[in-house]
Amino acid sequence: MKIKVLHVIKASGRGGAEVLLREGYRLADKNRFELHYLQLSPEPREIFDDMREMGAYTSVPEHGAQHIGAAVSSIRTYVRTHAIDIVHGHLPVSGSLARIACLGLPVKVVYTEHNLSNRYKLPTRILNDLSWWAQDAVIAISDTVEHISARKFPKKVVHKVYNGVDEDKFTLPGSQREAFREELGYTASDFIIGTVSSLRRSDQKRIDIWLRACRKLYDQNSRFRFILVGDGELRPEYEQMAASLGLADVVHFAGKVRAAEQYYQIFDLFMFSSSYEGFGIVMIEAFAAGVPVVAFNAEGIRTIVKHGYNGWLAAFDGVPEDNLAEIVMSVYNKPNQQIKENAANDVRTTYSMAANQKKLEEVYLRLL
Repeated sequence: MKIKVLHVIKASGRGGAEVLLREGYRLADKNRFELHYLQLSPEPREIFDDMREMGAYTSVPEHGAQHIGAAVSSIRTYVRTHAIDIVHGHLPVSGSLARIACLGLPVKVVYTEHNLSNRYKLPTRILNDLSWWAQDAVIAISDTVEHISARKFPKKVVHKVYNGVDEDKFTLPGSQREAFREELGYTASDFIIGTVSSLRRSDQKRIDIWLRACRKLYDQNSRFRFILVGDGELRPEYEQMAASLGLADVVHFAGKVRAAEQYYQIFDLFMFSSSYEGFGIVMIEAFAAGVPVVAFNAEGIRTIVKHGYNGWLAAFDGVPEDNLAEIVMSVYNKPNQQIKENAANDVRTTYSMAANQKKLEEVYLRLL
């Protein structure tokens, strides 16, 4: 008999945690596990739509389950109706609600901490902390997340299972890369600096710094072109900022895309402006695509990008956009093939999605 696992998440836009659910389903051992997916909010739902096309059991309550009582009821009903064995919550709010919903039910509860819990807003942090005891296993996606979780909750066993990527998805024939560059209007002489980021209201992604760094870089080399893949409520504000910086003709806002892989393939360099990350899957995706990564020397990032080995780190203190632009210019002027090879090797040995999905399934098996 298959082990039934229910994944619970608030929404399924194209964020890191959500994309990992889709990729995990694609690589899961479906002979041993029957995977179900429950979303608590009605929108966004792009990843669940993708997964439904792949044959996954996905469920979104008709009007959403936006308050605690409705969400808890929705989870409990699903668990009972489908005889679920393991409930796996993702992200703090849905993870907390999953723990509460499963109280008194004959199921095991797993939670993946996808970000730095000490960075959550106070109400979210309180809900997450108070319900933490009501689970059987914790998955930490990075060294930093593991350290924070183990320090705050030493009585709970924390299993480190890195986020991963399927490197084959990030390798396209050269002809396809060149065709896509031409489709977007770029020439062979253009040097494309890209990033992939949500444009939601947050102190984390710092696209304002990214745009100011673009201005400084363009002042030094008019061959530079810039692409930002992602969407959110701040997009109009950032488009206006780009225009005010005189970058309207050289910064392309690609918006929400179904598959970002083809964009990575045309990037010549990946410039990442987050001030902290729980993991930062986009950096691993850039590694897999063979794109040099420049990011800030910040919490959760420095454990992925090791300066001078698989990428480069800029200081966040002082004037961060100056520091970022300085490192990018250094990488541009002195390309280093060995660092790209080191990054690709890290993907194969540490950040393989297939290998890390197996590790997750081993955690499930140990619970039963």
